[in-house]
Amino acid sequence: MRRSTRKRLRLLGLLGLLVVALGAAAVAGWLPPVNHWVERRLLAELRVLGVETSATSLRELSWRRAVAGPVELQLPGLTVRAEEVRAELGWSVLAGRTSPEVVLRGLLLDVDVDRLAELRGALQSQSGGFPYGRLAVEDSKVVLRQGERRLELPFAGFIDSRVEELRAELVVTAPALSGRLKLRTDLGEDSVELDLREGRIAPLPWRELLAALAAPELLALDATSPDAIQISGTTTFAAGRLRAAKVVANLPALRWRPEGQQADLAAVSVQIGCATEGRWRIEARTTAAAWQRGESVAGLTELDFVAEPGAAQLRFGGGRVLAAGTELQLQGCVEAHWTDALVAATAEATVKFEFAAGAAWGLAAPCELVARWNGAELALSTPRLALARPQVVQVQAVEATVGGLRTENPTMTARASVAALPLELFGVPEFSMQPAQVAAQLSLTAGLARGQEGVRVEWSVPQQRRVFAWAGGKGEASIGGEGIVNLDRNYLSGRAAFELRALSAAGEDWSAAAQTATFGVRLPRVWLSAVRGWGGLTAGRLARELAWAGDYDGKLTGGLGRFGGEVRLNGVELRGASRGAELFETGGADLGGTVGEILIGNRRILEGKVQATLGLEGGAVQGGCSVPDLLLQPAFAQTVHWNAGVEAEGSFGFEPSILTGNEPWGQWWPALAAGKFSGGIGFRGHSRFAAGVWSAGADVVLQDFSATWPAPAITVERINGTLAVVDLLAPRTAPAQRLTVGRAVLAGVELTDTAMEFSLDGPDRVQVAKLAASALGGRLEAAAFAFDPRRPEPAIQLRMTGARLEQLLRLFDDVPAQAEGPVDGDLPVAWKDAQLHLGAGYVQLVPGEFGRVHFTRDLHLLTSGRSPSSLGFAALLEVERSIQTLHFDRLRIDTYPKDSPGQSLRLRLVGAPAGGTVSSPVNLDVNVNAPLEHFFNWGRNRGALTAPAP
Repeated sequence: MRRSTRKRLRLLGLLGLLVVALGAAAVAGWLPPVNHWVERRLLAELRVLGVETSATSLRELSWRRAVAGPVELQLPGLTVRAEEVRAELGWSVLAGRTSPEVVLRGLLLDVDVDRLAELRGALQSQSGGFPYGRLAVEDSKVVLRQGERRLELPFAGFIDSRVEELRAELVVTAPALSGRLKLRTDLGEDSVELDLREGRIAPLPWRELLAALAAPELLALDATSPDAIQISGTTTFAAGRLRAAKVVANLPALRWRPEGQQADLAAVSVQIGCATEGRWRIEARTTAAAWQRGESVAGLTELDFVAEPGAAQLRFGGGRVLAAGTELQLQGCVEAHWTDALVAATAEATVKFEFAAGAAWGLAAPCELVARWNGAELALSTPRLALARPQVVQVQAVEATVGGLRTENPTMTARASVAALPLELFGVPEFSMQPAQVAAQLSLTAGLARGQEGVRVEWSVPQQRRVFAWAGGKGEASIGGEGIVNLDRNYLSGRAAFELRALSAAGEDWSAAAQTATFGVRLPRVWLSAVRGWGGLTAGRLARELAWAGDYDGKLTGGLGRFGGEVRLNGVELRGASRGAELFETGGADLGGTVGEILIGNRRILEGKVQATLGLEGGAVQGGCSVPDLLLQPAFAQTVHWNAGVEAEGSFGFEPSILTGNEPWGQWWPALAAGKFSGGIGFRGHSRFAAGVWSAGADVVLQDFSATWPAPAITVERINGTLAVVDLLAPRTAPAQRLTVGRAVLAGVELTDTAMEFSLDGPDRVQVAKLAASALGGRLEAAAFAFDPRRPEPAIQLRMTGARLEQLLRLFDDVPAQAEGPVDGDLPVAWKDAQLHLGAGYVQLVPGEFGRVHFTRDLHLLTSGRSPSSLGFAALLEVERSIQTLHFDRLRIDTYPKDSPGQSLRLRLVGAPAGGTVSSPVNLDVNVNAPLEHFFNWGRNRGALTAPAP
């Protein structure tokens, strides 16, 4: 046991001596095996760093120090080269109790930017940990290459790694990148502290270096000034979370020039601060930001952004937007608030519009718009919005809400009070209205789901009393209305209604009033593609499209009117309706009106009615009224077709009516003032328009009709027949028109049982083919003749049969005889200058008949010119007294025109005395040289025979 102990002690002693000897040799640098061991230890430390190299050449190696160089490492896209690597060793380092201090001098990192992806893959395959100790880098630089481009970044610094702490510092002094970065980690507290001082980055060199790698949109971003990005600050992380930070950065002006647009940002100042318990603050300020694309421009000035936990705010002192011909100048503020998540944030924006103008509108005064987001809905409101140029619309109390933005069915609703100048809005400068504005309420509902977009707009105008004025007139009414418009991806639909109450209007010589007037329109469903094409249509075609697309209704009740000093309307009712879908038929539009009473001076018309039915291809109009003063009820009906040229056909007139003779015809037609009319009369007219020619005709029905003109002593009674007027415009009748007259008195001549056949061949010609009547106790017949009805001077050849001589003599004035007996005759009669003229004709006693004549005055046919004391005077006187009354069997009276030479009338009579002492036959032959017109009693005792004025 003791022996074993001694052996062990001896062995330990020898080993100790050997160690001392080897240590002394190592101190002297004499022991090569120890040097190899140290080299392997150093390379092992490099491998811990993940660096595999075979290019390391040891310049010096001892237990105190190791110097190697140059050192070179090749990786894909990266070359690492150091002029010298120096490691301060010692027994503690070699024994593994302390970490070495390594100094890299002249380190060069040469990076090929085009091969960054390969380098990233190679580095991921390396393994190893970071050694403890201090690593210092002196006189080093990083070289970034991209094609022919090259960027050098000189730097220096150190990394001090310990068990509980890691400290690092990096100083870069290149023009493209400079600054001092410090890093400190406390592994015990699991914290990281970063400190950056005087950091500067020049964007232009980096943009040129990365030109081939960056996206086109990124390359379009460029600095507009040579100023660099400046960053300074400190940041502390603990347990993987940001504990504290204070960063100040100044960004230079930037410009972005992608294809077709551009954006500019002035220099930006950014401050970031963070404290414990989640308190932090970010502030950013810039003087201007602008964007432009084509003719659209947007810009903001004096921007100020602040963000804190649960809140953010953006203010801008001014702004300008120009898009689609509209210019806006504004300023405002946007604030956002949130609790746990940013997606649940609420926001409020207030924007003040200083100026706004479009092609045909403008902002009359600054207005303020407020927008609010509560996490689910976006609400917009403005207290007042006044538009100008022209100043036709003012909007107040605007409220809008957009909801469903987080779902698949977003919607929007809006409400506003609107005051507009409708006369200026619709371009009616010749009218004025007081008050000039009309207030309305608007509401909008929109569905914004993709594929199902739709908009609904509702408006209402409360009743408002307004006064209208124009040149020479003034009106007043209470106006109101409501409407709805629906719009989706393909269709437009809606309805609108307007109402006027207690309206009145008056001009220089007219006035009108009504209780109510309403108008409504409804658009069932109209293709939007069709509406887009309406802009290039003519006015007529546009009116046709609008009439076809919608349904229209209008009504006026309780109307009154006055025109001039004589025309008055009472009880006016108007109505109209149009159905666009039916317009291709004749029943698409229905218009009508009634008038309870029409007064034209002393003339009165009752129950006037008009009804029209119209379509795109044609229509029909009908109407009628009652004229109680004349006991007539006129009516008309007309159909029109205009699809292939205008064609019209209709009827007009009045049904047969029985006149009393007391009707005031003179109030309607002064030319008929002297006449009286009674009996049955009817008028049935018809008209036609085709090929540009208008024609009209009528049937005049007379039944026991009578007409009397007392002044010219004309009476026509019991007229019966129907006159067929084939052309009212000419006018012209059909041939062989027949009328019968029961009795007629013309200047003392009574005609009975008159039958006539005639025709009217224009306004200046009446052709009488046949005229027969009972008159003068016999029968009169006239040969065919013609005359101008506007100036009736007919020339008639009369055939007299069986007339009574005693009645014939009544036509003559101051005839000194009384006669009786039947006579026949053939006399040409002419009427001219209000006098009757006889031509060459005769009157004779009917053969085989006898007559009687009694001379009422002494004729002195035998004693004329003789002296009473002469021989035979007494006998001649007795003969004259015996022939004072004669019976005759022959009588002939021949007449001659007044312009013919010689006598105008010759009387031949053969008879016998009816009493006295003389019984011998008497043969009288008397010539009259004076004009026969002197003997007619027409025109003197009974008035001139003249036609009534037309």
